Amino acid sequence: FQAVLGWSGLLSTLALMPMAVMMMMASGLAPLLAARVGARATMATGILLAGAGLALMAAVVSVEGGYPSVLPGMLAMGVGMGLSMTPSTEAITSALPRERQGVASALNDVTREFGTALGVALLGALLSAGYRGAIGSRLAGVPEGPA
Repeated sequence: FQAVLGWSGLLSTLALMPMAVMMMMASGLAPLLAARVGARATMATGILLAGAGLALMAAVVSVEGGYPSVLPGMLAMGVGMGLSMTPSTEAITSALPRERQGVASALNDVTREFGTALGVALLGALLSAGYRGAIGSRLAGVPEGPA
């Protein structure tokens, strides 16, 4: 939002709030849904919704479309993440005896954070390499400082 649409950091943060709100609402709904249809079905539905949100963003998002082109995919991803995270954490912690559940919860959090950090680093490196390769040929004639 900042780099492409020129929004401020605060406005960009506010633009991401609908996804966070949907995630919080869905994570509150997830235990009820898991009790009714099962944790596996709830997690699978969440993962499918998050994937559908990503696919929707890949297919629909455009600079010309602005924020409205991003919002549906973000909402689907928020609901999907909310539905999948709560039952998966419950499944992980309940698989161990009560005295070991703290360790399971901590390991779950560490792997989630590590996966996020690694994913951001890898995608950032790929994006940077792709951008550098795509823009390099277009900088001919541009002074070195601005280039």
